[in-house]
Amino acid sequence: MSTRRLSAILGVACVATLLLTPSPLAAQDETVFQLWPVFHQAWKPHGKWQPGGNTGLRFQADDLSAYSRIQVGGTVRYLFNRSIDARAGLRLFYTFQTGINQFELRPYQGAQLIWPRFNKIDLRSLVRLEERFVFQTGSSPGVSLRLRYQLSTAIPIGNLLEHVTGYNRISIPLSAELFFSDPDDVQEQFGSTLRLTAGISYIVNDEWSGDASLMFESSRDTEAGGEFRTTTIMLRFDIRHNRPFIAQ
Repeated sequence: MSTRRLSAILGVACVATLLLTPSPLAAQDETVFQLWPVFHQAWKPHGKWQPGGNTGLRFQADDLSAYSRIQVGGTVRYLFNRSIDARAGLRLFYTFQTGINQFELRPYQGAQLIWPRFNKIDLRSLVRLEERFVFQTGSSPGVSLRLRYQLSTAIPIGNLLEHVTGYNRISIPLSAELFFSDPDDVQEQFGSTLRLTAGISYIVNDEWSGDASLMFESSRDTEAGGEFRTTTIMLRFDIRHNRPFIAQ
């Protein structure tokens, strides 16, 4: 099977998934719209070790006071080879909500497998285990474990520029991520269960790249002890330094 045909098949399958899955999500109790700019910094690898970090702000588009969250995190990756890496890090979150503020300390460990590899497309499987320590006004501290699994790819569409640069400057990142946790352990307004993402990525040069993504996230509100569900539609902007999202 040719690479072009495989790219088309994967593209149609991923886009169809993104279009079809939000239908049951939209039938949930509430839909909110959020914006999420994030800056990523990575440093050159030292041997097999590569440190990095990110900072961002996620907020509700129509009412900043209803929900906004500041995030800061650091990570280090150990590169076994070009297909496998292990990683660990620490992320800090401070969330402002109507009447409730929340601070979260989130160390995590994970690994990524890039397989199978085709001529122009890779499939990436990322597994992360998070230890969540949540401190919320008016509630006792919450501690929980959460497992995340993400399957992602990037479909190249910059074939003409590839002949000049040696790689695809323009690509379409696609991903689906599942969250597994006990909702009774941590009380929160947006407890993620499923996240679907489709976007476009552009590589400016060897150091800088940027992504614009549309995300659909299914979550549940466990603060009141019920099963109130929310669909969040997010527009996310990622600026990356020394960490481009390259379609190989």
